Amino acid sequence: MRKAPPNYSFKRAAATGLRYYQATVRSGRLTQALGLMVSLSAYSEYLPAVPATACGDFASARSNLEALTAKIEAQSSPEQLAYVLQLTADVEAQAGNVEKALSLHERALAVDSSSPLTLVNCAKSLLTHLHLPALALARLQEAERLLASDTWLPHENDMTRQWYEHQIHAARQRALRYEP
Repeated sequence: MRKAPPNYSFKRAAATGLRYYQATVRSGRLTQALGLMVSLSAYSEYLPAVPATACGDFASARSNLEALTAKIEAQSSPEQLAYVLQLTADVEAQAGNVEKALSLHERALAVDSSSPLTLVNCAKSLLTHLHLPALALARLQEAERLLASDTWLPHENDMTRQWYEHQIHAARQRALRYEP
């Protein structure tokens, strides 16, 4: 884990982290993700990655998230791994590494292909960070197909079908209104 640089302000990082958290809540990504975030907060690499991302310290965020990915891979928790891969994809997208971000999203989808949350989060990231509305719409269609199939069996911590439908509808409307 990297240490904070000498001019790093934990107060400023906490305020930035709070704004990032509030934006996550407003975007609807927090509801089920909160359980993942709480369980990930037990890892020392996770907590510094969030404010580092919000402050634009992508090298620190990347370093912490890559270390976290390695730990989670060893425990084979597909839901957590997909979520961390998507967080890393967001970091890469914000850092301007589009191909790496797309590759990480594909990897997350391969790891947890039976989760509508993974598809919805991917679509939202494709809109927000990569500005790819056509690809976001394709992911939303995949999420709809998954919800309509017999393949998706919600587990006890999963969101309801209605929640997913609302998130898909909101993201689709945003993608259809998208202007570069």
